[in-house]
Amino acid sequence: MDAANSKNKNTVITGSILLETDAGFQNTLIWMRPDGNYETYAKRHVFLDWRRT
Repeated sequence: MDAANSKNKNTVITGSILLETDAGFQNTLIWMRPDGNYETYAKRHVFLDWRRT
């Protein structure tokens, strides 16, 4: 499903993304609405820094 289908079918796309911040990596939920607006939620659990293993 892409953004155009989301808008045509009036559906929401959601998922998790990995964001790099000044403090390290953050596991973040993203909720994208059909109109293009979105919300994010920084999850409590974080990813391990795989570059340090």
